[in-house]
Amino acid sequence: CLEKQGRWLGLAKNWAESYIGNFAGALFAAYFLAIATGLLLIEPWSSYITGIAQTKCDLSFMEAFWRGVGCNWLVCLAIWLAIGSKDIVGKVFAIQFPIMAFVALGFEHSIANNITQCHWQQVLN
Repeated sequence: CLEKQGRWLGLAKNWAESYIGNFAGALFAAYFLAIATGLLLIEPWSSYITGIAQTKCDLSFMEAFWRGVGCNWLVCLAIWLAIGSKDIVGKVFAIQFPIMAFVALGFEHSIANNITQCHWQQVLN
């Protein structure tokens, strides 16, 4: 768009389709984990996920913003490392470690948070 190779409307459509598709996938995964298998409805998992979801909902704007920046940095790092890897094993490890880091650090990722929030809503209902 900035180099006149695409249209802003096409970009917005792509982002909307991507977000809706990811949200639908998160709903499916939350349903599968919470309802269909029942694995996350039992203790200690149910209270653990409820605690995570509640903590994420209680963040201030700046906390959520900077956690999102950190997450985005690690996800982009994973992509760049994978692009630079020569074989499949290298690509798997290049992606795995930055993603594990953002999960372990508690960073905020909108799509990853969808599954937590969807699961939490299913537990409450």
